[in-house]
Amino acid sequence: MKKDLTFFIDIIIRKAKSNPTHGYLSAKVTVNGIPTEISLNQKIPIITWNSKSETVKTKSKEAESLNRYINDVRYRITESKRILEAGRYPVTSEAIREHYFNRHISQKPPASGHTVNELIQKHQKIECDSNKLKPGTTKNYAATEKYLNNFMLYYFKEPDVDLIKIDYEALLELESFIRAHPLKASDPCLRQMRVS
Repeated sequence: MKKDLTFFIDIIIRKAKSNPTHGYLSAKVTVNGIPTEISLNQKIPIITWNSKSETVKTKSKEAESLNRYINDVRYRITESKRILEAGRYPVTSEAIREHYFNRHISQKPPASGHTVNELIQKHQKIECDSNKLKPGTTKNYAATEKYLNNFMLYYFKEPDVDLIKIDYEALLELESFIRAHPLKASDPCLRQMRVS
């Protein structure tokens, strides 16, 4: 059973060591009771801070601008949480903080940087060099390569794509594509595919 996630954002003020009448604003993100802080890099007089509404009390243009900035920070933190959940990454206060600062693993380019066609060519080279494949199997690899190339043009609108783009949804789409676009009328792939 999936455990429910507790998630809170509190905007807090920390007294400045150099000047105790002023403080620095931070967003305290708490997930399942574990907090982390994100500095907002804003120093304000402590007397102007309303800890109940978590806003600056004064009506100046600077205060209005800072309050808008605080709302934007809340939105960006909430959006980071939503993106992590959608990508099925573990949602922790530290993961949200990393995502907020664009340092989360989901935001980094793929480590491999390899494409589908590179993978096919590498596999063909390995198999051809070893001479383990029979001619019928080699012919099937050629058909698979044609299917993949046609699918990439159809689904991704590109002749080649990075392997990171091949997710579960793309694989399901590939199965549907093969059924709908056979290479020939009596394609053996259609007989061998299982119904999901």
